[in-house]
Amino acid sequence: MQKSNVFILLSFFYLTIQTDALSDDFRKSDWGDSRSAVIQDAGKPFQSKEDVLMYEVSISGIDGYLLYNFVAEKLSSAGYLFTESHSNDNTYISDYSKIQELMIKKYGKPISDKSVWFNDLYRDDVSQYGFAISIGHYGKQSTWATDRTKIFHTLHGDNYKISHGLNYSSKDLESLSEEVKDKAAMDQL
Repeated sequence: MQKSNVFILLSFFYLTIQTDALSDDFRKSDWGDSRSAVIQDAGKPFQSKEDVLMYEVSISGIDGYLLYNFVAEKLSSAGYLFTESHSNDNTYISDYSKIQELMIKKYGKPISDKSVWFNDLYRDDVSQYGFAISIGHYGKQSTWATDRTKIFHTLHGDNYKISHGLNYSSKDLESLSEEVKDKAAMDQL
């Protein structure tokens, strides 16, 4: 009886390890997947280009686009560009905080969590923080990492426009992405 319990426990441990090893890198996809594999998992895209698939999404009530990016026909990064529009710029900070809380629940405390002031003009007026972001005076960024993925959550702005995004990228395909970008830049010279 005792040997069978040890066998069951070891089998469970092995299955747990196997399940973790097979877990998806982003949503239902893995880094290196083909466009057709991503489409099979994610459905028909809202917009499609050779190296990008785009979907309309809403995360916790915040509208945006879900983007899958391919390099050399392999899924190399993905993420969300939030497009929710607000008349009060401070509401973008609330959106950032809402997504931040979800990320902490899923991935734990970020490796890095920064709020950066590039110009201190509005630093002492909390009611103007959203405006400060919109003109590029202030920004926020958090970073997480898993075994195979780097994750960046950002809120920044310029020229009275605020950009809020969440980017996931493959650690293994990072050098391939850089090579392709460098080649494209050199082809333009």
